[in-house]
Amino acid sequence: MTMTKETPMMDYPDVHTVTKSFQMTVDRYSDYPAIICRQQSGSSHNVNKWTYRDLHVTIQQFARGLVAHNVKTGTPMFVLCRNQVEYVTATLTAYHMGLIHIPIEPGILDNFGDVRHMVDTVIQHYNSDRVILLANNRTSAVKLDQLVLPAGTVKICTEGRSGDWIPFQELLLGTGIEPQEQGPARGVTEQSIFFTSGSTALPKCCLIQPAQWFYHLEPSLSLGSFSPQARIVIPVPVSHAFGYICIILSLLRGACVVFPGTAYSPQAVVDAISQEKCTHAAIVPTMAHSLIEELSSSPINIESLKGLTLAGGAITPELLVRCKEHLGVSSTENFYGMTEGVFATTGLIQDLDKVTNDRNVSVGKPIRGGKLRVCAQGDYSTVPPGIEGELHFSGKSMITQYISESTDDFYEVDGEVWFITGDRGLVDHEGRLFILGRRKDMISRGGKSISLPKIEAVLAKVSEMYALEPQIVAAADPIAGEVPLAVIKGKADHSVVKQLQDTIRSSLGVAHVPSHVVSLETLRQTDYPRTSVGKVQRMKLAEMVQAYQESQKVADSEPSNDSFDLSRAIQTVWTRVSGVSTEDLGLKRPISDFADSITMLIARDQIRKGTGRQAPLRQLNTTTTISDQIRLLNNSLPSTGKQDTSSSLRQEQPTGPPDVEDIAHLGNDKARFNATKAAIGKTISQYGLSWNEVASVCPCTDFIQLLCRTRVINDWNIRTAIVTKDATMEHLRTALEAVVRNNPVLTSFMVIDPTELDPELGLYVMIRPTKEYLDRYLLLNHGTVDTLDDLRTLTRKYPAQDHTRLPGPLFRVLLVFVRETNSAAVITNCSHSALDAIYHQMLNADLDQALGGHALRPHVLFKSWADTSYALCKSPIAETAVKFHAEYLRDLGKHQHVLWPRPTHDLVVTAERQDICGHIITFSAPSFVRLREKHPSLTTPTILKAALSLLIISRTNHSHALFANMEAARSTFPFLPASIAAQGTYDAVDVAGPTFGIVLNLVTFHPEETVLEYLIRVQQTQAQLSEHASVPWHEVLRRLNISGDVVPSVAESMLFNWMPGLAPAVLGDNPFKNMQILQTHIRTKLGMLASAAAGGPDGSQIIIYLEGAFANTSSVWVARAAEEWKKIALWLSDENSLSLPVARFHYALGIE
Repeated sequence: MTMTKETPMMDYPDVHTVTKSFQMTVDRYSDYPAIICRQQSGSSHNVNKWTYRDLHVTIQQFARGLVAHNVKTGTPMFVLCRNQVEYVTATLTAYHMGLIHIPIEPGILDNFGDVRHMVDTVIQHYNSDRVILLANNRTSAVKLDQLVLPAGTVKICTEGRSGDWIPFQELLLGTGIEPQEQGPARGVTEQSIFFTSGSTALPKCCLIQPAQWFYHLEPSLSLGSFSPQARIVIPVPVSHAFGYICIILSLLRGACVVFPGTAYSPQAVVDAISQEKCTHAAIVPTMAHSLIEELSSSPINIESLKGLTLAGGAITPELLVRCKEHLGVSSTENFYGMTEGVFATTGLIQDLDKVTNDRNVSVGKPIRGGKLRVCAQGDYSTVPPGIEGELHFSGKSMITQYISESTDDFYEVDGEVWFITGDRGLVDHEGRLFILGRRKDMISRGGKSISLPKIEAVLAKVSEMYALEPQIVAAADPIAGEVPLAVIKGKADHSVVKQLQDTIRSSLGVAHVPSHVVSLETLRQTDYPRTSVGKVQRMKLAEMVQAYQESQKVADSEPSNDSFDLSRAIQTVWTRVSGVSTEDLGLKRPISDFADSITMLIARDQIRKGTGRQAPLRQLNTTTTISDQIRLLNNSLPSTGKQDTSSSLRQEQPTGPPDVEDIAHLGNDKARFNATKAAIGKTISQYGLSWNEVASVCPCTDFIQLLCRTRVINDWNIRTAIVTKDATMEHLRTALEAVVRNNPVLTSFMVIDPTELDPELGLYVMIRPTKEYLDRYLLLNHGTVDTLDDLRTLTRKYPAQDHTRLPGPLFRVLLVFVRETNSAAVITNCSHSALDAIYHQMLNADLDQALGGHALRPHVLFKSWADTSYALCKSPIAETAVKFHAEYLRDLGKHQHVLWPRPTHDLVVTAERQDICGHIITFSAPSFVRLREKHPSLTTPTILKAALSLLIISRTNHSHALFANMEAARSTFPFLPASIAAQGTYDAVDVAGPTFGIVLNLVTFHPEETVLEYLIRVQQTQAQLSEHASVPWHEVLRRLNISGDVVPSVAESMLFNWMPGLAPAVLGDNPFKNMQILQTHIRTKLGMLASAAAGGPDGSQIIIYLEGAFANTSSVWVARAAEEWKKIALWLSDENSLSLPVARFHYALGIE
């Protein structure tokens, strides 16, 4: 692409220069406070407050001093200052004189190669015969003396004379210049150069036009509407674009800028807000966390603070709520920006719902004159609203190229230059922009940009490190947002980790040191994931690391009063967050050697979670060693926060029958207790059982109750043939007994009795697993079969058709010896009311463990989950689910009669299908993978579900497709408030019982809708259905004024089921050590059970498994249905179809 040379962007006639705008402010507000520097330590000034007149005079003095040293228009001025008045003076003087203003963070001097690159880039580009250096202290001056600079360079230090460095104060005094006011230079353009923390090894150089920035920012950013009475505290680095914008825009409005200190301190910021009566703060999210922590232990009042502008990192809805509650602000603003001049903002918002969705906070809309497009990755074509893509920006505030570096990130369309930001985002249907992450290899650690390739480049210079081929990826952190993590080939032993971390620490500083070092072997990989040309796929590697971290999360523990245990726990946390080994940490080593303020926040959070101890952040920040922290925390009180409830959720049941308080639906009502006992006794007495054999009772969900009440579920039983590896019948029986005792729901009966119980209630009644009960009803010997084929036949033609039918028992097994394998086998037979797909996998895993002679790990009791579901089914969160389904299904009554296919009245299996269980097809779908790459929000289940909807419509010729799909509902216990769910101890993944539910899909057919729009709509609806998978169906049906029979009626017609465990079984994988699944058999009379899964390395191998009336009666019919489903799915995922009307799907079926 041809790039033109950047020219001054002054095409707006009413754009004032910064100098002119500032002069107008001085004229209007000369006696108003402009700058307050509360810690002007080592400064050239003896005061810490400046009015606009004072600041104007200082600029004039500085300009005269520079002229006295032969400084001319166009001279580059490198400003290495922190948050101090010299920075403001130098910046405005540069604009006043037509100098090129180049701010650089002094801390970057530790990475001197970057500084040399920055200075050399500017000097070479402008062919400068002199430059100006302004250093914040003598230490910085000494480091800058290593640079090779033009002979006429003017070197200035704010701390006083150091060698040939001129004191800043001396320039203000002026020599040999007439005292008249130094007027602004004429015929020049104000310019600033900012360097990005680019994803390449070296920063990129951005030449910006300040007048254009502020012309377009002023009407959009809240600071552009400040009054002269406003006071804004700015602790963010002024050398970064965010800090610079906040300072200059505030000064152009006549507001007062407050610098709490030259380095960030939460205590200093709180003090500044309180004592200077600040009305607004500009901070990054990490600062917000620390300010909240600071105020939690401080009596200081900051009621003057009314608003926040947040930028520099991802913000969560929870943080906005905490800012409102703990900082007392009435409004917040989320400002998104890039050094290249890409800007968007929400403006000040009081109603947080206007800028948040379930998980993310919007960054609003582009500033004046800005345009954005969300495009498919690697493409310039836009995606529809609601779809994630890559953010492209265009506008007058934006540069059109980097200085001295060509890149494909800029491109031109219709005369407009666009910039590929590298950020992932989406624009919702309300036009709000959400930033979802970074495509390029950057992370934001507490608002500071960290280049991952730069860390790798440092390691590559060390031969021992280079041999390990280290890869640096982003790891999530609740405080810092993101931190670097290293993956290496070979062993990550102590010496290797130490060398790696020391190398990075010495070259780049603490912030760049990886939090962990992980070997490929630990990730169970032999090589990095690579592209076809051998390039490491960093995103896939990061996903592997994330999965590993999730599996390695340390469980929270109760506080310990043992000083030694506390000491060890704190050292362990520091080892984890700093990446420094326990041996190298030492109790007396200064924390500043290996940690910064963000690391301190992370450590404090993990110490609190791991030990229950915490101290006010202000106190913790005064500790200088780990030993100091141990002493401080040893004297602190345990936190009253999160409690570990996991053990109570897994505890054993009592040996006697339950009492009234043990049964959730009773509410301690003894009269109802007697009725419940009567209903249970009436059911189980038919099996020779009494109340004394009952171990526990819990309610079922509305969905299960509806299916059981109508007896639809009676032929939804699941039979599985399992062959052991050399186990005897006795050994297998012992293993099965262990499995049953570890899974109490397997002993259940289902009791539904409208005369004794609420007609909308169903109860699981779990029987104590005595040997007599197991031998008589659950674990049944069936003798011997000759071959595995005989075992398959026995599974299909199960000898006792009433087994697992209601009321129960809901689980039974046949133990069989197979002569062909000379080993024991088992056919498990379970009602779907007691089993779902995930729980089925758990049971099989338990049996495999028991066969291997291992003790079984206790699961979360199903009763705990079921009791919680019942107790909260009328809660506000449950009401939200009810409202969603009632609204989504508001037209259900108009379409409930149009169902395809219909179930048979009785279970009918034709002769040709007697020995065939369902119909399976597998096919390759690389188009699914390509579609997901361009539109990551679209999933394989959604593509298949969308295709199934069209298949139904093709058969009914109706305007809607009505069917059901199963939802696992295992993210957490149902209807929990977010504060409780966030504790993590109510995770439903390990619940030993059926948590699944069914949701009804009513998919409208819009013929003119494009395929992509259709897929997106189905995906978005699916996300809501999954979110509200747990739903009190009886209440929904009441509000719809529809009979409860509609749920089982739809579910018995077409039921879609995404089954991740199906792929290994069909593709021949065996995940077990001591057994193998021979066959899973479901013979149901429902119209069609449409199961699907994906397999293969990239998920492109699709499996479709059809069961039900279609599969029971005709091979031709079921094969045709499977083939049509496949063809529609492939047509939908074809990139050539995405822009076509969805009505053309019949082309996929060969119908013109």
